[in-house]
Amino acid sequence: MSNSESQSELSFRVNGWRQKDYSGSFLELKSDIKGIEIRSLADFCSKLNELNVISESPFFYRGHNNLNYILTPGIMRTGMKNEHLLFNEFAKRFSSKISVLPSTLDKLILMQHYRLNTRLLDITENPLVALFFACYEEPKFPIKNQNSMYGCVMLFREQNPDELKYSNSLTAKVIANTALVEEKFDYKKLQQRFYEDYSAEWLRDFIYFKDIVRRSIIIRTSRENPRIINQSGAFILVNANELIKIEDSNGKSSDVSSAEFMKWMMTEGGKSNFTDIHENSKNKFHSEFKDFKRWTFLFRKVKPYSLENKCKEFQDDPFDLKRLFYTDKSGNRIVFFIPPDCKKKILEELNTVNINECTMYPEMEHVALYLNEKFKNQ
Repeated sequence: MSNSESQSELSFRVNGWRQKDYSGSFLELKSDIKGIEIRSLADFCSKLNELNVISESPFFYRGHNNLNYILTPGIMRTGMKNEHLLFNEFAKRFSSKISVLPSTLDKLILMQHYRLNTRLLDITENPLVALFFACYEEPKFPIKNQNSMYGCVMLFREQNPDELKYSNSLTAKVIANTALVEEKFDYKKLQQRFYEDYSAEWLRDFIYFKDIVRRSIIIRTSRENPRIINQSGAFILVNANELIKIEDSNGKSSDVSSAEFMKWMMTEGGKSNFTDIHENSKNKFHSEFKDFKRWTFLFRKVKPYSLENKCKEFQDDPFDLKRLFYTDKSGNRIVFFIPPDCKKKILEELNTVNINECTMYPEMEHVALYLNEKFKNQ
C-alpha cells in the first residue's frame, strides 16, 4: 500500500467508500457503490431478503468493524519477503500437526486458524456471522476510534458454481504453493512445489498463467475445525505476481520483453500454459518459447494496492477480487453499513440467536474470556 495516501484516501480508491469527518451524510460512496444502512438485526434480515440471495451459486459474506479496512490478507500487510520463512518456521515448530495434513492449502488453513499471517481471507456462508464481525471489537486487537467508525458487510458470489474450489483443485494448489517460494521466484521452483503437493509429474507443465499472475478463488473446505463449523467458514485464496525477467541459461534476455509477455498473460493468454505454447505453432510466442525449459521466467510477488505498481490492475484490484463482488442488475456493488451507535444493540440482538463471542470462538480461552465478561457484574 502506498505511504502517500491516508487510510481514508486508500479506502476510497480501493473500496469505493470512506467515512467523512463532518455531520450530514457521514459516508462518501463512489457512483458504483450502493450502500444500505443497517440499524438492527431485523433491519439486516429484511434488507438481505430483498436481495433474494438464494441462487444456484451461493453467497458469501465478510464483516469489518472498521469500514476503512482494505481487503488484504495478513501476510500481504506485513510484507511478502518473509512469507515462505513464516510458513517454514511454523511448520518446523509444529511438525507433528502440520506434516499429517494432505496439502499445502490445508496447512495454510491451520496456520490461519492459529493467527499466522497467510494469503487467506476469511469469509462465511452465514450472513449473521458477518454482521457479528462488523459490530464486534476483539479485546486483544482494539482498533483506534472503533466506537466512532461504521462497520460494513461485504457480499461475494462466484457467478459460475463450477468455479467454486476445494483444497484438491489444481488452481488452489498453484496459489497455495506460491506461499512457499521466495518473494522473487523462478517459475521452475513454483513448478517443483506444485509437483510435490500434487505428486503428478505430468501436471508439472500445466500451470495456467492466470493462476500465477492474478487470481482469487473461493475455497470451500472441510468443516472439521469447531471454529470453521460455528462460523460457517470458507476462504478466499489470493495471488498476484509480476513477471520481471526472461533469460536463458547464459543470462541472455529473450527477444520477448517481460512486460510484453506479462501483458499477454493477463489478457488473452491467461488460460494458456507453457505446454500450449510448446504444442501450438499458431501461438504468437511459439517460435521464441517452444523450448521453454531452457528459459528462466522470474516473477516477483506484488505489493497490494500500491501506487508503485506499474500495472493499473495491480494498483486497484491486484487479486482480481472485483469479479467476486456481488452487484445488482445495474452493476452497482451492494454493501451494508452499520452506524457506530447501532453496533452494541445489534450484538445484543445477535446474542439472542446464539451468535456471540463464545460461539464464534469456541476454543477454551475465548469461552473463558466471554464468561468472565458476562458474569463480572452479576
